[in-house]
Amino acid sequence: MQAIPPSLAEIEINDRELRKGSSPVWRILQGVFIIGIGIVLLVLNLGNPYKEITGNILSITGTNTGSYIQFSTAPNDLYAIDTTALNPGWTGQFLQNARVDAYYNSNDTPKRIVALQMYDLAGHPTTKYTTTEYTNSLHATPLSNVALDFGVLLILLGALWTSRGVFLLVRIRRRLAF
Repeated sequence: MQAIPPSLAEIEINDRELRKGSSPVWRILQGVFIIGIGIVLLVLNLGNPYKEITGNILSITGTNTGSYIQFSTAPNDLYAIDTTALNPGWTGQFLQNARVDAYYNSNDTPKRIVALQMYDLAGHPTTKYTTTEYTNSLHATPLSNVALDFGVLLILLGALWTSRGVFLLVRIRRRLAF
């Protein structure tokens, strides 16, 4: 059986698709680039400055420069605390050997306590003392999360753009194989 030579129209179509062959590759590279920008936006806006330490309060000391609190899980570390900034007002009373979750700002030196979650001896949460800074960060407005949302949107659009490029590339290669 003899192969039928391709017609002029088929050659022109294949030639057009070959010239377009670089277009899907560029589309894939563009999509990967868009995904990269989205990931950068996510990483820059995802970090929460607050870290948590759980343990028992060993001591609370007041000095001329402020008050400091010491926990059983990190007895060599002192955490700065402004007891007047806590809501509800803290009297300084705590149960010996009761669990406490402390949230501190990891960007500050010394580490500054922004919230304390107290527990009773049975391990049930009782009172949570918070600063205005901590409370405001929990109730961030949707406008403050625009970069985070935009990063997710870019990742999704980049994935769609890349998948379309892969689809076109596969389709062109299959047509050329036949």
